[in-house]
Amino acid sequence: THDKRGDLDAEMAALRELVTSYPQVRESVDAHLHLGALLLHTRRWAEAERTLADALARTSLTWADRLEAAARRGYALLELGQLDRAEAALDDAVAVWKKTPYIEDRYFIAMAQYYRGEVVHRRFAAVPVRPGVDAARADLLAREQLATAAYDRWKLALELKQAYWATAAGYQMSQIFVEFWQATVSTPVPADLAPAAAAAYRKEVHDRMRPHLDKALDGHQMNVELGRAFGVDTVWAKASAQQVAAIMTQLAREARGDFVAALAP
Repeated sequence: THDKRGDLDAEMAALRELVTSYPQVRESVDAHLHLGALLLHTRRWAEAERTLADALARTSLTWADRLEAAARRGYALLELGQLDRAEAALDDAVAVWKKTPYIEDRYFIAMAQYYRGEVVHRRFAAVPVRPGVDAARADLLAREQLATAAYDRWKLALELKQAYWATAAGYQMSQIFVEFWQATVSTPVPADLAPAAAAAYRKEVHDRMRPHLDKALDGHQMNVELGRAFGVDTVWAKASAQQVAAIMTQLAREARGDFVAALAP
């Protein structure tokens, strides 16, 4: 008896056989796309990317096929850490969608828009916050600009109103405020400040950044409601519910003057 991984490998082998042996039939295209999806599911990013690139080279794809393959390939490239190539693939998916007369299922365009936001999110996370007031200020400004760009891209995904990707986008649009808050309040207090001045500095930074937590709280609460409105219990709506509790605990701490640099677990 095959275990689940063995069954999956056997399924993928059968799909590869269909792709190579019967390239002219519609079932071969479906097999090619399904193979790419299974490779992503099993986190075989490089193989998935090659498979989906090969699929995109086929001349018999419909608009919907091309959109799916480009969106999935962009995701594979993202997970490979190739952000520029991922962005180009996801932009290709958007370009296909814009040329398409009509595609009823918005899943893959919403996926592409979501991961376009995630590309910028990865760039945001990669910006170091260097020591020193001037350097930290410049780095945080760079992060803020990237956070805004990521937010705007996620908003495009949310507006497509596809339940899974809308709540995924809603979660990230809320959580980016937490991440920017975290980066800012974690910046070291200037070393030349006396203890009392350092405490006042820390309080000022937390006070200034509190609106970010307020926005994150509002956003996560709305995302929970969005999940209910869709009638779908997505993992993203659940994650937003957990963040609501964590942010409320953090805000209560700050109201007591407990200025820690991380959300409560």
